[in-house]
Amino acid sequence: LPDAMLGSLVDEIDFGPWPTTAKFLASFKNTMFISGMNTNDVQFSAPGMPEIYPADNVLSAGSSEAGEITGMYATRNALVVFKRRGIYLIKGDALSGFTIDTLTKDVGCSSQNSIREVPGVGLLFLSDSAIYALQGTLDLGDSQMTRVVEVSTTIRDHLARLNRSALERSTSAIYHEDREYWLSIPVDGSTQPNLVLVFHYEVGSWSYRENYPISCMLETGDHRGSLFFGTHEDGAMPLQVYGRGYNDKSGTAIEPLYRTAPLDYGSVYHSIQPAYINVYCIGYGTSGLELNFATNRSQDQVYTSDKSKPQKDIVKPLSVWGTAIWGSDKWGYWRPIPLRFDVSASNESLVTEVQVSFAPGAKSFQIIGYDLEAKVGEQRNISLLTDVLTAEKP
Repeated sequence: LPDAMLGSLVDEIDFGPWPTTAKFLASFKNTMFISGMNTNDVQFSAPGMPEIYPADNVLSAGSSEAGEITGMYATRNALVVFKRRGIYLIKGDALSGFTIDTLTKDVGCSSQNSIREVPGVGLLFLSDSAIYALQGTLDLGDSQMTRVVEVSTTIRDHLARLNRSALERSTSAIYHEDREYWLSIPVDGSTQPNLVLVFHYEVGSWSYRENYPISCMLETGDHRGSLFFGTHEDGAMPLQVYGRGYNDKSGTAIEPLYRTAPLDYGSVYHSIQPAYINVYCIGYGTSGLELNFATNRSQDQVYTSDKSKPQKDIVKPLSVWGTAIWGSDKWGYWRPIPLRFDVSASNESLVTEVQVSFAPGAKSFQIIGYDLEAKVGEQRNISLLTDVLTAEKP
């Protein structure tokens, strides 16, 4: 209805204009919040009326020194307002009134679409140089502290490649089937997201996936819970679904691989010479386990071709599926099998870090653990690193 038909007692101040330049919307406590109008203001509607914005319903999120508002996210206890360098919490309700409090001015969010609530972890978001989790009850007066914690410490080398001028195009999703948080980011000068970082929130570790040109993605709400994404790649299908039915992506082979973090041994003055790598794995048939390693954070592997060992216990071998004969062959449970790889980095004069890569010959494999035996410093007797490199004796 036009204002003229609402009655003679209508006060124009109760019906403010719609903020036409707003970028972000969020519903909290039966009220619609709007921000991103190139100001520090967050406007909120009359309760239950998302189209009416009284002139006095305005909250200020800090000053312009913290940058512009980059996103909002409604949780159970608060509406979180993100700026480039700042996080603010809107509390209260429509009856008692809303208030806004400053949580931090040191950390902020660079992409609205990176904000996701990860089960058991907190509210994850991407900043200019790291990925953080907002944890706690989001109540500044609660005994359980509300805090901001970095969760990307182990992948800082990947985040150092970020193209900060294109961070707003980053996008994310929660893939509940695999218990993963997906974050697609632009790196190496790309203006479009070209690298996917995956946080496995049940175990608290990261992995990355290349050749996934994801511009937007979401998880379906039906019983299948599929992960759909739109791509910016020329000539590709614009809408795709993530699955495990393909062994290549745009001509790039997708093979199972486990690669350790670079193992640091204290400082550049603590050198080693790798000698043996003992792997404890679960064997699935006779397929081989391949191993290679790199030193000093080199992108090139030491060996031009991987070393291979059959995933089969040579001392007490079990029968292979498809060839076993009932009554004569041995059957049993899968069990860890020790495999020893003789390795050498004699071409390196000083080895301060080692990064090991494991790749199976088949699609299925499990690695329980591994040991690295090496010559340490001037010592020429080979011994376990855990026996040599201790807190008391580096």
